[in-house]
This record gives sequence, C-alpha cells and structure tokens, in this order.
Amino acid sequence: WMEVPSLQELCLECLRENVDLLGEVGDVPVTLLRVVLEQATPKQLQILQALNPKMDLENHDVWRIHYEREFHREPTPPSSVTEKAWKALSWYERYKYMEEDRERRLQRAGERLREQYRKANDDKRKRRIVTVPREQVPPLRVRRTQQTPWSTTPR
Repeated sequence: WMEVPSLQELCLECLRENVDLLGEVGDVPVTLLRVVLEQATPKQLQILQALNPKMDLENHDVWRIHYEREFHREPTPPSSVTEKAWKALSWYERYKYMEEDRERRLQRAGERLREQYRKANDDKRKRRIVTVPREQVPPLRVRRTQQTPWSTTPR
C-alpha cells in the first residue's frame, strides 16, 4: 500500500512548486519552510526577506547552500578580507560580497576586452589598403617622368 501524504506535506509541495507566489508568511517558523526555501533562488530569498522582516534568513543555512552552489567553494575568505571579518559576516552578507566581487571581475574583464577590441580595430585601420578610383591614378608615362632614375617613389 502507498502511504497517503499529510496535509502539511501536500502544502509544502505546492509551495515548493510556486515559490514565486509566496509572500508574507507571518509567524510560520523557518524550519517548517526549509524545504521550500532550499528550492528558492537567491532573488526569491531576497524578496522573502524583504517581505518578512521577522524571519531571520540572513544567517540561515539556506544562504550557505546557495553560497556553495553558486561559488563552488568552501566558505573561505577572499584575499581582500581578513578571516576574522569574514567569519563575522552572515551567510547572506558573504553571498552578497562574493556576488559583487564576481560582478566587479566581470566588469574589469569586459573593459579589458573592449580595450583589446579597440586596439585591434586601430591596428586594422592602420593596415587598411585604400583603393583609388582609376580616374585619379596618373597614366604610367606620367608616373615614370615623376620618378628619379634611382627611386621608385614620385618626386
């Protein structure tokens, strides 16, 4: 025989499938919503935090899960932060710091790429061959008379 799911399990399953529709949850304990929060994206968690100020999600393991999933690393401090200061940050603050750090690195990489592209275009312009219409090129005998016997460039 198959076990019939409880009403709580059915409600949590429905919430998990519709996390976007979740708003203010009142006094519902975070432990009860854990399975739903684990399925939520970081953006959805930020919205839930804003809508539910009583719910302390900042240092909850849900942010640790997202941190490890997003940045594929152990919770070690980056070189720009001391270990003591890093440990004082909540999981949410660590996540935000790493997200902003990634954005800064992407911004710098984009700037370097744009600069390389600009330099490549400048080099290309310098090496460009300009075609001159036939009417503007003097006839061969005129060109020969303009040249000295020992050079190939016009006077």
